[in-house]
This record gives sequence, structure tokens and C-alpha cells, in this order.
Amino acid sequence: MPETITESQPVYRSFRPGVDEPRQLVIIGATGELGRCVLRAALQLENGDNHTTVAGDDPKSHSTRLVYFRSIWATYHHTPPSQLRLPQTHSIPELHWVQLDTADRQAVAALLAPLQNSDAFATVVYCAAPKHGGAAGQGGPRIRRGLVDDVVAAGRASNASPHRCRFIAISTDQVFDGVPPHAPYCTTSATRPTNPYARYKVEMEDALKALRHPDLVIARTSLILSLGESPEEDGKAIAFLRDALTYDHPSPVTLFVDEPRNMSWAEDLGAALVEMALGVKRMGECVDATVPTVVHLTCAQTANRYQLAQLLARHVWNVSAETVARRVQPGLSSESGLQRPLDLTLEVSSMWETGLVSRTRLRSIEERFK
Repeated sequence: MPETITESQPVYRSFRPGVDEPRQLVIIGATGELGRCVLRAALQLENGDNHTTVAGDDPKSHSTRLVYFRSIWATYHHTPPSQLRLPQTHSIPELHWVQLDTADRQAVAALLAPLQNSDAFATVVYCAAPKHGGAAGQGGPRIRRGLVDDVVAAGRASNASPHRCRFIAISTDQVFDGVPPHAPYCTTSATRPTNPYARYKVEMEDALKALRHPDLVIARTSLILSLGESPEEDGKAIAFLRDALTYDHPSPVTLFVDEPRNMSWAEDLGAALVEMALGVKRMGECVDATVPTVVHLTCAQTANRYQLAQLLARHVWNVSAETVARRVQPGLSSESGLQRPLDLTLEVSSMWETGLVSRTRLRSIEERFK
């Protein structure tokens, strides 16, 4: 059943350029798979062809472009910004690159400190994550620190500026156990993680909620799809399928058909996160400012990896049906012995019911190729 946002939960309206003040944006992990898409979406928004006047300009002028961000801070750790393909920027927004180790608490605090003294509203989008292996990963102290401690520390640092800074953290559909049959999980469904990665994400969510941040958003994503212009730019999920479909292995690669996921394209998620960063929070009389907003940030349609492989083979890599049949085969996760979450179908109406994502369309795997 669709979710219904109660009076105790905050709702948001879309940002109005020229009416609302331009924001500041901090992207932690801006050279990663998701962070680079957030940065590209923010720059593309600023460089759009639409023009209008902004506050204080001559209302008869039509040459002033839309202004959304006053400045953008983008952090990286190992991957240098020079490896990214980014749209050309105008003088606004100012783009500042900062090399950051998210485990360095002083460095994180120093990065976010100027936001506390600024009169401009800021949003921190935390996209950094250690390599973790997902549902199949074994976890460990290093991974837990990167998925829990580092995120919570940044959330705490952003909390030093009440009501002037939004903190967006990325979580996962794997906070649920995926045991079928069940209705699509809504944002208030009980979390039941079944692997270390998922347990860390639940721990992160709970710790962030305990901060009582005045503007906290937790965005749960599903399988993220990044299709690069070259193989080196592919995300993990696409790279695995590219390898399976373009090379002959000793035996066909098994792709599970009983693991439906709300797969979403990374560029759509980036645009949606930028919209979330800009959204204006509206507080009603019954709203507690410290109630966090949890959103299922995914495409509404589900698909499995075997379906995705067939689409990529046909539309991207020009692999014949005969070759596909030789290189990949459908299989059942429930019979594999791997104990992976099965049906993680999410209810996604929280995006537009909160008002956080009302303009961005998260396309299905088929829509990407139409």
C-alpha cells in the first residue's frame, strides 16, 4: 500500500530559483560511483539553457541564468578529480575540490565549519563508502568504520548549524531481509538485516537518528547502475555483466531471477539527490524538527540481473542471442546456498509524498534505452 505521510513528519517543496536563496552544496565522495553523478547533476542544473531573472536583477532582463547553488565543495580521497568528465562550469557556482580522508575527524570538521558561519543554507550529501562487497561481503572493522562511524561523525559535524544545514545519508534496501512473500517494503517497515553490510547500514541509520539533527534525510537506494562511456567508467553491477557477456568463461555465469530489485540508473539518482538537496523544508504546527525523513530513492519498477543482462547485450554491447545463451544462464538464488536477500521490492511513494523528489524521474532499465 502507498505510504501516507503523517502530520508529525516534515514535508518539502521544490526550490524556486530567483525566489529562494541559492544554496551551498557539499558532496563527500564526489569521485565515487554515485557522488560523481550528484556533482554532474548539480553542474548541469546550473548550466541549463533556461534563463530567468534572479532576485535583485532587472525584471525586464532575460539574460540572467537560473542560480541554484552559490558554491559547491566536492571531496575525493584516492580518485583525483582529473579522471572525471564534468560539464563546463560558469563562474557560479564556485567549485572547490578538497582531498579528504573521511576517517580524519578534524579534517571533516574543518571542511564543514565554514557552513556554520554562512548565511546560506547548505546541504551535505554523503556518498563516500569503502569497498564492501555488498550482500556477499564479510564485513570487518574497516568497512564498519567507513559505513557507520565516518558517516555519523560527518552528520554530527553538520549538526553544529541548527536549521541551516541538511544532511543526506545513503542507505540500502538490504536493511530488509527480503523473505517472500511480502508487500513492498515501506519506509516504516521493520528492518531485518541479514549480512554485515546491511547490519552496518541499520546501525548507521539508528545512530544518525539519535543525533536529532534538525534536517536529516536518509535515502535508501537499491542496485545502482552506472553505464560508462568506457568500461573503466562502469559501476560494479554493470562491470560484472559486461565481463560475463563479452568473454567466454569455463561455464555460463548464473544470474539470479528471484532477486527483484528496484534498480536505478546512477545519473537519475544523482539528479534526484540534487533535487533533495535543494528542497525547501516546510514545518507544520505538529512537526518535530528533529524527526528524520526516510525516503526510498529508487525506480518504481523492479527487475532482475538476468533481465538487465539481456537488455545490455541487445542495446549496448551488440551481443547475439546465441552468445548470450552461451555465456549467461538464469538461476535461483534460493537454491544457491548463498543466503542472499531475495525479494527486496520497495514502496517508493515516499519520494513524492514528502515532496523531496517531485520533478526527477527515475527510469526503469527499459526506459534507459528508449
